[in-house]
Amino acid sequence: MTFNTRAFSWTFAIFWSFCLLCVGLPSLAGYGYGGALLEVAASIYPGFEADGTVGDLLLGVVFALIDGAIGGWLFAWVYNKFALKFGSS
Repeated sequence: MTFNTRAFSWTFAIFWSFCLLCVGLPSLAGYGYGGALLEVAASIYPGFEADGTVGDLLLGVVFALIDGAIGGWLFAWVYNKFALKFGSS
């Protein structure tokens, strides 16, 4: 079995950006939820500050969408290489 790299890329992009959005919205509302995850994301994504504004959260979601697409594609590509090399039993 191999992965469709394009489908996996889109799936992971949507999943990761949705996760960041779901963590960011309560934080945006002032609950302080997920602050550590948002700070980690802010240390990775340039321009994303995790400062609790709507524009900043949307920037983080866009970065997560791009990051998820690239990471998902790479994961599926590497998986397919190993699946072809070792085969399935």
